[in-house]
Order: sequence, then C-alpha cells, then structure tokens
Amino acid sequence: MSSKTVDGPSVYACVAYPSPAEVRSLLDHVLNEPISTAYHNITAVKNLKGIALQDIITEIHPLIMRIDLPDAIRCDLLIALSDIENRMSQGASERLQLGAFVSAFTRAKMALESKIP
Repeated sequence: MSSKTVDGPSVYACVAYPSPAEVRSLLDHVLNEPISTAYHNITAVKNLKGIALQDIITEIHPLIMRIDLPDAIRCDLLIALSDIENRMSQGASERLQLGAFVSAFTRAKMALESKIP
C-alpha cells in the first residue's frame, strides 16, 4: 500500500498497526457495546485494516492504566490480557483469543455493575 503523502494515517495503514484513534475506538467498542456487536465490529476493523490482535492489546494496555477502574478489576483485566497474549504466543487462534479479549472487558463491565463477585 502506498500513499502520495507521508502522514500519520498513511504510515499506520502501511504498516498495518492500529493508530491511537483506532485503539480508542476499539476500546469504546468493548466498553460500550454488547459482546457480539463488539466482537463483530472489532473483527471488521481487523480484517479491513489488517491489524493484529497482539498489536491491539499492546496499545490498549496504557489506556487501561488511565481508565478510572477499581484496582481489583484493573488487575483482573490485565491478567486476562496477559493470558491472551501468552496463548497467542503459543499459537492459539487469534479468532478465539478475540472472543476472550471481548469477554474480559465484558466481565470487567459486569464487575463494575456488581453483577458478579
């Protein structure tokens, strides 16, 4: 993929890496949409832009640290993401790990709403 101008969006598109705006948008999907909608929307963005789940997780980590979350929920979420990264490094299906990714955020949302311990 080439572009006539060298700017942020064209660089991110060329290297198939999520831009900060895309990462915020993906985080918005998992925080504010039902699980199936978030899964399908993230899959669509990944397929359209060629972005890897590993790159999404790498860029979402700093955002999670900035979100106002109780420490226990933040720790559970970070542990879930590290487990996903570990499984992907061992060859697990990215599609299945995307499901685990979305469900980790769903569990965090439910914990915030005090629906689970």
